[in-house]
Amino acid sequence: MPGMGLQDCLTLGFATAQDALSWLLLAAISLKLASTLLLIAPRPPGWVRRHEPGLWWLTKLSALSACACAALLCRWAGDVQDALIFSVLLGVAVVLVAMRVVRRRAASVRAA
Repeated sequence: MPGMGLQDCLTLGFATAQDALSWLLLAAISLKLASTLLLIAPRPPGWVRRHEPGLWWLTKLSALSACACAALLCRWAGDVQDALIFSVLLGVAVVLVAMRVVRRRAASVRAA
């Protein structure tokens, strides 16, 4: 349906797959925001420094899952245009995460 937005695709119940994807989308966005803010904090707490690799992966994987959930929700709601946009964003995110992983791995090999 033209003019439909992602907010029209969200259902926050507890009975359907669409409900589960809606909650997963909100969780992924929340985790992405929280982990990114922790990683870029000027003086992060000690536990953040100890868990930096896990938080780093969390920022990447939560972005991928948010794009995938949004694309599926839009497709199920019949919003083909937004489903295509989120599918393209998912593809871009996959490429960017893969490039970042390769760079990070290369840097760790050089440092060793």
